[in-house]
Amino acid sequence: LGLLEICPIFCYNLLMAEAVVSTEIPQVRDVALLKVHPGMETTARGLFQAIKKANQKALVLLGYASGATPTILDPLIREFTEQGISVFVLSNNPGENKGIQTIKYGPQRDSITAGAIPLSNVNVNNAEEVLLTIQAEIDEGKTGRELNEAVIAKFGTPMPTK
Repeated sequence: LGLLEICPIFCYNLLMAEAVVSTEIPQVRDVALLKVHPGMETTARGLFQAIKKANQKALVLLGYASGATPTILDPLIREFTEQGISVFVLSNNPGENKGIQTIKYGPQRDSITAGAIPLSNVNVNNAEEVLLTIQAEIDEGKTGRELNEAVIAKFGTPMPTK
C-alpha cells in the first residue's frame, strides 16, 4: 500500500508497534493519521495518548473498507471529540474511487455516535489531499464544529441507512 510512506504525519508503525512522526508532508503539522487494524486492544489507548501529547488538532482514522473501526476505539474517539479534537474516517478500499457511501453496520454507527465523521467522497487514495485540506482549515483558525463543517462541505459524509 505504501500509505505509511507517502502520507503520514503521525502514523502507526505496525512493525515497531509504536506511534511515529514522519515529515513526508511537512505542511501537515496538526493532523494525525492512524490506520486501524484488528487486535488494537493492547495499543489503542497508548496511540491515542501519543497523538494527544503531540497536540494534534485532528485525527484521520483509516478504517476498514466499509468505514468501520474497531469498537475499542469508540471511547477514545469520544474523548477526542469532547476535547475539541476532530476525528474523521476514511475507507481503506483502494479499488474504489469513492469513500464511505452508507452507514449500515453497528461499528460504523458506534464510531459516529462517539463523534467520528465518515467521509464519503474520498478514500485511502485521497489521504494526502484530505490531510492537506484539514491542515489548511486549521491554519485558517478552524477547530471543532467549524473544522468539521468545512471538511464535510469539501468531502461529504454519508447519511445513515435504516
